[in-house]
Amino acid sequence: GSSGTPTGLVVLSSGTYVSSAATLSSGSATIAIPAGSLATGADTLTAKYTPDSSSSSTYNSASGTGSATVTAGLATPTVTVTPEETTHAYAQNLIVTTAVAGSGGTPTGSVTLSSGSFTSVATSLNNGSATFYIQPGSLAQGTDTLTVTYTPDSGSSSKFASATGTKAITISAPGSTSVAVTINTLANRHL
Repeated sequence: GSSGTPTGLVVLSSGTYVSSAATLSSGSATIAIPAGSLATGADTLTAKYTPDSSSSSTYNSASGTGSATVTAGLATPTVTVTPEETTHAYAQNLIVTTAVAGSGGTPTGSVTLSSGSFTSVATSLNNGSATFYIQPGSLAQGTDTLTVTYTPDSGSSSKFASATGTKAITISAPGSTSVAVTINTLANRHL
């Protein structure tokens, strides 16, 4: 105004959201709106000014509006990693299944499995699931962590964020196999 800088409080509202009162500083205030407080889509924001005792003789209460468009944030899906067993022999194939689930639909895209220096090729999800077949010796002996990383495709990238899931597994040392061969030389004699 022409009679100095107004002092007082400002409250911002939209729909069911009402901010805490913010004190004007040099005629302005900043109000941070927490995520999820406004409805998705077009919103009208209303700022209401209330003068304090220093400004009430000069300024009346006032309000103003502005518009904002709120877009939905990406959902982070849950990635479940399920090895066929949690203790597995080093010299055997390992089958690992994974499921990717999210609210608002079934995520589409691809997943990769990694552990230590091993990383699988990307595998496409089929109804939110994928299966990995890991060759013997691909994982280090001892305790390992299987990590599955989900990457959304163009059909899911507007709804779902990338995500990971993990599962601990123990790869046991290769055992030794003893083979005994008995040859009956008497049965093979020529008379």
